[in-house]
Amino acid sequence: DAPICSSTETAKVPWGPVLALGLALLGAYILDSAAQNWSAVYLNDATLSGEAVAALGYGVYSLVLLLGRVVVDRLDQRFGPVLLTRAGAVIALVSVIVIVVAPTPLFALIGFGLMGLGIAPIMPLAFTAAASHDPGGTGRAIAVVNIFNYVGVLLGAPLIGVISEVSNLRVAFAVLAFGPVLIFALAKSFRANTI
Repeated sequence: DAPICSSTETAKVPWGPVLALGLALLGAYILDSAAQNWSAVYLNDATLSGEAVAALGYGVYSLVLLLGRVVVDRLDQRFGPVLLTRAGAVIALVSVIVIVVAPTPLFALIGFGLMGLGIAPIMPLAFTAAASHDPGGTGRAIAVVNIFNYVGVLLGAPLIGVISEVSNLRVAFAVLAFGPVLIFALAKSFRANTI
């Protein structure tokens, strides 16, 4: 006897919205990788902070990212994922600008904190939206979106390194502005599929 499949098991994943989510996540994880691997170097070399203060860069970023993640669900319920994603993208873009023009280590630290705040909602909202596009619960949509996570992590640090070699760290971080712009442009894909 042939197996009987339910409609949810045979439902197809709409790959267009899932790939859009992946690209947005790529932008977020490039920022994350840059903050993780280059914040201390940036603070030390671009703002002459000294090594002790430079070590605070990733700590500030991570702490604010964590605090932002704690309230994401509540903000999502109140404002919805599209508006929250757009707000996060705007904050992330402001963070890049603050970091690039920072005249002192304090301003750069504020910038890295804003970066954590800006991308805090992007990751959980992207995975939630991806899951909603997988009516059969196969995990395929989340798996595809997660690939972009790894690509972003792998691209972020080398991107900063290569650009800083041919120019400088401020220019390298300025290039990161494409990430928030990409996230903002793809924010509608964060709307969960309710069908």
